[in-house]
Amino acid sequence: TERQDIRITSVSLTSYSAGFGAVREILKTPENHAIIRRIILGDSSYGSLDDTLLQKGERVVIPEHVAPWAAFGKLALTGEKTLLMTSSEIQPGSYAGTHEVCRAVAMELGVEIHSPAEDPEKSITAENPYPLAQQAQQGGFLWWGYKGQDSRVHMTLARRLGDAWAALDAAGYP
Repeated sequence: TERQDIRITSVSLTSYSAGFGAVREILKTPENHAIIRRIILGDSSYGSLDDTLLQKGERVVIPEHVAPWAAFGKLALTGEKTLLMTSSEIQPGSYAGTHEVCRAVAMELGVEIHSPAEDPEKSITAENPYPLAQQAQQGGFLWWGYKGQDSRVHMTLARRLGDAWAALDAAGYP
């Protein structure tokens, strides 16, 4: 039998690594924003670089790979939605790393980017080899950028997705 009394009122999306592509495509349709309450990206927001600028040695994310995140980020700034972007410092050669896309989104939103109070280099320990190195936060928009440029930091951020979810719940984010 077919049930017609089920109504989905909100969804949350989480992606890791290349999974950003599906989420970014969903966000390209503005009508989808109404039902999405939370997005968590675990080292998962790559993008293309402007080829002309790259030839000059400048790494600038193309606007169309910033726009979907920034559009949802604007809703998050009001506190009605949550967008948490986490990133490593891995810098792929020919495309934008997650830290580059996150920085571009924060800048597009006009959110101040800062380092934690403690020097990240001094806070590296055996228990925490990838400390928080930069962050931006306003309303429900958050960017947590972690030290590290190797595959281990990438996998560490995958393992931290559950902790990020719990932290947002505990802080009362939508």
